[in-house]
Amino acid sequence: STDIDDQKKTMEAMEQIQEALSHYNKELSQKNQELRQTNSDLDNFIYTASHDLKAPISNIEGLLDLLKSEVKTDSELTARVFGLMEKSIVRFKNTLKDLTDISSTDRQTDTVSQVHLPDLMDEVEADIDLLIKESKASIRFSFAVNDLLYSRKNMRSILYNLLSNALKYRSPERIPEIEVCSRQLTGTAVEITVKDNGLGLDEKDTERVFEMFRRAHSHVEGSGVGLYIVKRIVENSGGSISVKSTLGKGTVFTVLLNQ
Repeated sequence: STDIDDQKKTMEAMEQIQEALSHYNKELSQKNQELRQTNSDLDNFIYTASHDLKAPISNIEGLLDLLKSEVKTDSELTARVFGLMEKSIVRFKNTLKDLTDISSTDRQTDTVSQVHLPDLMDEVEADIDLLIKESKASIRFSFAVNDLLYSRKNMRSILYNLLSNALKYRSPERIPEIEVCSRQLTGTAVEITVKDNGLGLDEKDTERVFEMFRRAHSHVEGSGVGLYIVKRIVENSGGSISVKSTLGKGTVFTVLLNQ
């Protein structure tokens, strides 16, 4: 009789646990659905706002050009004011471009093709040539995997954002050294790492470095969306990205791609 009572109590306890787990699973599923809806609403807002703001900023740029042609810019104050206005417009246009890139990350389906990493690196280095020359940076790459099946446009965006990030957050105490490597993991997985000797991050900041509009060092100019875009691109293709960093020494970004 005691054994039967024990079994009955055990069964009742298991049923309660199962009922609680079922309840939590339903709640978790509902929260995930709400989160997906929130993300979708945010993407739609960003997409609409970034497109709606393009025309007004173009109009402001046109009005500024007209004003410059009508007003004498021979005084130092006038020239400085116009210069500040032009810089503000450039920053605004760059932010709009970043927002457009964010909204198009999920909207576009890019064709997967054979991507030759050394060629792509040459292109990216040409794009950031001014930053490289300005900082006298040394960029080395060591590719154990030269070719991979991936969206060329997305791979270019990943490399561009990670490299330009390394150059922007360089240390003023030393010449920037950046190393880009690739290696084959199990199956078709490929690992790409971008290592620098820049400013580095505090441990608490590494957790938030991929957040939208997040800048770890406020003195560096930028919109703070480059790493967010990289994370979205990588995760949308089934991969992952992580970061290890030491403040004052440098940072390593590791991208895992599933071909």
